[in-house]
Amino acid sequence: MYVIASFKQDKNLERALAELEYNGFSNQRILALPLDTRTEQIHYISNQKKLFLFTPIFGTILSLFGIIYGFVFVWGPIFWGLIGIALGLGIGFTIDFLSAKKSKQKYNQEQIFTEVFLMIHCSKDQVGKVKDILWSWYSLGVTTYENKKEMPY
Repeated sequence: MYVIASFKQDKNLERALAELEYNGFSNQRILALPLDTRTEQIHYISNQKKLFLFTPIFGTILSLFGIIYGFVFVWGPIFWGLIGIALGLGIGFTIDFLSAKKSKQKYNQEQIFTEVFLMIHCSKDQVGKVKDILWSWYSLGVTTYENKKEMPY
């Protein structure tokens, strides 16, 4: 029977490994697999979709106000509607651009930890004890796997 858990690569992983070894699980029964991290910059498409969120809203609202108040002003509703849409698109694009730039800076400042998978080979009666140890050290997830047939290798 195997117990598989995932951890962030931090002190809780080391403490969980130490407690497993203290409870009688030798190094030969524990397999730790760290995942590789990306080295190149990650570009999310969701930021590009958010880039034009406020632009059409502000353009529509200000063009509507330009048309409405254009009946009162000198140049007429068509000209004031065009001024309103240009002004609204400019304001909306500025807001979208600044919010996308802020979210990109926020993502770049986050520290990315690698994830480590632990695979512990144990008997069925030890599964509960192993799970309790892993959960007590803040594992991200824990599952069990029972190999019902032997692999021919």
